[in-house]
Amino acid sequence: MERRRALLSNDSAVPCATGFLDGDIAELLVDSRVLCPDEIATVERQLAAKRAGWQDALDRQSRLQRVPLAPVKPAPVQLLVPGFSARPLPVELRNVNNLRFREDGTLVALGYDGNVWLLDDRDGDALEESVRPFFTNRGTFEAPIGMALTPPGFARGPGLFVACKGRVMLLADRDGDGIAEHEEVIASGWAPLTQTHNVDALGVAVAPDGRLFFELGTADCTNA
Repeated sequence: MERRRALLSNDSAVPCATGFLDGDIAELLVDSRVLCPDEIATVERQLAAKRAGWQDALDRQSRLQRVPLAPVKPAPVQLLVPGFSARPLPVELRNVNNLRFREDGTLVALGYDGNVWLLDDRDGDALEESVRPFFTNRGTFEAPIGMALTPPGFARGPGLFVACKGRVMLLADRDGDGIAEHEEVIASGWAPLTQTHNVDALGVAVAPDGRLFFELGTADCTNA
């Protein structure tokens, strides 16, 4: 099996994949804290002395080169662990990036466009074929990435928390009609990113004690 590792850019711009490293990792150093610039320089000098002569040897190998990325057509289903099978649901939904099962067995699907759908298995074949809208985004928020369902008995009604650009939202069905009519900003106030990808809040989770956790991305992972 050929082993390749992604080669990323390493400058102040937004990191991007530029090719693959035709090689292997010689050593991985893990520290319990962030090193200051002087400490980083010391470590780099120690590694350079420890691996003296390696660079010349690598440069002499003509096979060492950057392999440019090329688009490929992936298989419809990619299995990572033997023994699992996958079947497509007989539904047509766009931009779905989060799926969660409610306690009643209903599958909740969040789309990148901000729309939320409920999927049910009405005929008992273990495939959800019935789709109904739970929330229709009319421009309230953009770039939702994370989703967490409200806990059972939630005071504001059943629904979900959504992590999106600039805020974490609560979408809840207060009147019990199966459609979320209540929108509420749970958290906001961080500096917005200026990049065009429009993503900052990436995930959200509800702890057993009811506390809400979410994460923020970074504009430049080389200088996080």
